[in-house]
Amino acid sequence: SESDEKNTDDTDPTTISEKTLAKRDKKQIMMDIAEELAHAQEALSSLDNIDAAEHKASSRIHNVHQRNAYRLLNLCRENGGTYIKVGQHLANLDLLLPEEYISTLSS
Repeated sequence: SESDEKNTDDTDPTTISEKTLAKRDKKQIMMDIAEELAHAQEALSSLDNIDAAEHKASSRIHNVHQRNAYRLLNLCRENGGTYIKVGQHLANLDLLLPEEYISTLSS
């Protein structure tokens, strides 16, 4: 009927109210995500403050990176083809990967 069509119209106060609430919910979700990203950025920037020499001095971290770099190298070699190309690409990501990966995958 004609009255049902008016209730589903975009000018219906109920529909406008629901849309407004939905937009507020989306905005709140986006604000929460932005806050989480800001906290993650702070955590990452605090890692940048760690001196490179301190990182190398930590033999435990170095050993973990080295062990996993060898695992990755062996995975690439065993699977061949595209995996070797991926390993070569990873070896060039010296800004993202620890030195252990770069030196191992470059071999």
